[in-house]
Amino acid sequence: MSIAVSEVVLEGIYSVDDHREHIVRGIVNGKVFFETREENSDAEWSPGHAVDNPPSIESFAAVCQHLNSKPARRSPHDKV
Repeated sequence: MSIAVSEVVLEGIYSVDDHREHIVRGIVNGKVFFETREENSDAEWSPGHAVDNPPSIESFAAVCQHLNSKPARRSPHDKV
């Protein structure tokens, strides 16, 4: 089952059906720039699409099955 387009967020991590996960690095003009790695791994992220051909946000959402984690919100009081 795919996720809703509204669930696609910057730095969100998503499960896909081939035991991989995607992390969103950018959303520009309705296109999603993402990286990928093996699911439940500490491996480095690698490019998930051709740089000049990112998928539409609708196509990205259609292949994602679950939102694993959203980015932590930062407060002005957090130490960086």
